Amino acid sequence: MRILCHNNKMNFTEANQPGLLEPYNLFTTDPVLRGALLLEGAGSEIDGLKGFGARVGSAETFEWGVPVKPSFS
Repeated sequence: MRILCHNNKMNFTEANQPGLLEPYNLFTTDPVLRGALLLEGAGSEIDGLKGFGARVGSAETFEWGVPVKPSFS
């Protein structure tokens, strides 16, 4: 176990930041959504939503949300 003291400059970057999400299937990681689809009779759509969840959780899609860093030149 690694213990970081409060004045260590590495606390913020190592101890307070989660890892990257991608690749992350937004459908298969949501059991409540799957259960709701089954409950409401839309279970036949699950296979298509697995593919959609993988696509919207891909690294490419996450890159779309990265803002452009401003240039002050």
